[in-house]
Amino acid sequence: MRWTAILLLFPTVLWAIPVPSIQFPDGNVLNVQGVVGSGPNTAYLAIDFSNNAPPGPAFAWQYNWTGSETELDMLNAVAAADPALTVVPDPTYGYDFIDNFDYGKNIGSAVPFPSTGAYSFWASDIGQYDAGTRSVNWVFAPNGADLLNLGDLYDDSGTLLGSGVEGLLYGWTINGEFQTTNLTPDLPEITVPEPASFGLLVIVGIGLMRGRRRRAFA
Repeated sequence: MRWTAILLLFPTVLWAIPVPSIQFPDGNVLNVQGVVGSGPNTAYLAIDFSNNAPPGPAFAWQYNWTGSETELDMLNAVAAADPALTVVPDPTYGYDFIDNFDYGKNIGSAVPFPSTGAYSFWASDIGQYDAGTRSVNWVFAPNGADLLNLGDLYDDSGTLLGSGVEGLLYGWTINGEFQTTNLTPDLPEITVPEPASFGLLVIVGIGLMRGRRRRAFA
C-alpha cells in the first residue's frame, strides 16, 4: 500500500488518501473516501446507490483494525468517522438487516419496489479481489453485519472457506427482490495520477499543511 503525503484531519480520525492495491482492467483503482482505524488488518466497505431511486454513485472506505471485529464494528467506526454517513438498522431484526444508508445528498430509498411490491432492503455481499483478472468475485453474505467476522471468506452456499483473509470487500446495495444470490455491487473507481501530477499534489498538500501550521503558531 502506498500513501500520499496529503492528510485531512477530521474530528475523530486522521484521514489519508491511499492508492489501494485493488486495480481494475482499465488501470483505475478503488476510489476510497478515506481510511478509518489502525492496525495490520485491512478491509473495504462499499455502499452502492445505483439501485436507488433516483440512482446514485457508489462510495468506499478503507478500514484497518487489530484483533477480531465484525462488519457491524466497521460500519459503526466508519459512520462515526464520516459524519455524512448514516446507518439505519432494521427496527425488528436489528443489524441482521440494514433498512437504509444515507450518504450526503444520497438518500437510500428503503421503500417497496413498484414492480414487485417487495420491500427493499440493503443486502450485503463479500468480495475477494483477484489480482490476476483485476476483478472482484462476490458472494452473498450468509450472516447479518453483527455476526459477520471481518476477514471470513465464504462460498455461495455459505460455507466458511477461511478466516483472516486480507483485503476483503463488504459491499451493500439495495435489494428489492429479496435475492439470495450476490448482486455484484458497483465500486467507485479513480484514475491514478501520472508521476508528475502526483508529485505536484504532494507539494501542494505539504504547502497547505505548512501554511496552516504557521497560522496556528503565529
